[in-house]
Amino acid sequence: MTDETELLVGGLRVPELLLRVIREDRWVAPNDPALLASIFGETPQQPTFYKVNGMVRENESWHSEMEPETREWYVGSKSMESPPGDIDPARSLLIGDMGPDQPFALDYRTSDLDPSVVYLRSDNGWVEIAPNIRSLLSLLGVA
Repeated sequence: MTDETELLVGGLRVPELLLRVIREDRWVAPNDPALLASIFGETPQQPTFYKVNGMVRENESWHSEMEPETREWYVGSKSMESPPGDIDPARSLLIGDMGPDQPFALDYRTSDLDPSVVYLRSDNGWVEIAPNIRSLLSLLGVA
């Protein structure tokens, strides 16, 4: 960490707005499963929004070498029907999950400064749930 407003995880800059809501203890999963289902497209199992330490820990394994079968399942494949369909672990940061094997992440392939937010749906791979963290926070009622 270089200062209070910048954090790099796996070489990727965590958006300042996300850091602020984490530090203000506002980055928490809402208690409303219907709200989460409306955003993520499926009912959450055990939603967890990662704090800084959790984000660092989860992304250490995400950015490391995975077994080929595991990598293929998590990375997915491109989809025109439900973009993006896939993800690049080296260009993404896990920021939470809706339950086991249901992560959501910042996808830096679109922008280094304003990444989109994607979610691994159980039925059709990675889908964009928000164009950026500001939009997600607005949908969640946090910002």
